[in-house]
Amino acid sequence: LGITGGITWGPAIEPIVRLGPFYGFVFCAFVAFMLFCMLNVLTGIFVDAAIQTAVNDRDNIIQRQMQEKKSLINMIKSVFETTDV
Repeated sequence: LGITGGITWGPAIEPIVRLGPFYGFVFCAFVAFMLFCMLNVLTGIFVDAAIQTAVNDRDNIIQRQMQEKKSLINMIKSVFETTDV
């Protein structure tokens, strides 16, 4: 429960330390490892979301530029067609 914020660290580790200092060390190592893993996973989720947003934004920019190019080509075609009479 110490990892999830249910209780403070003191009451959580007291019974474990009574079993022996090695078990207290193992508990601290477990908590540190779990916090590291949780932060690593959360960081990975945020980085992945940022990358996906950047890729989608880049695709949208490219699509918009292609539409502008088509529009410009159509406008130039219409100008040449009207002056070719």
